Amino acid sequence: MAGGISEALISTVLGLVVALPGAILLAISILFFKHRRPWIFRLSIAAAAFTLLLFPIGTIVAIVILVKLLKNRDSYFLGKQLVE
Repeated sequence: MAGGISEALISTVLGLVVALPGAILLAISILFFKHRRPWIFRLSIAAAAFTLLLFPIGTIVAIVILVKLLKNRDSYFLGKQLVE
């Protein structure tokens, strides 16, 4: 039983190490940068969906990302006008 638990913990920690820094950088880019493209919206939704599985920290970060994305959905599809 202890072997199974340690294997589960190892995979969880590896997932957090790999996915969480990317999710944090994604959140920073969504929250603070204004030059957006439609493909960034789609990729961000996919990345946030995977990050939702990294309970509890990844879930919190993913919820913040998804709320911000869905709240500002129009800015991604009107992004052609943002480039100067």
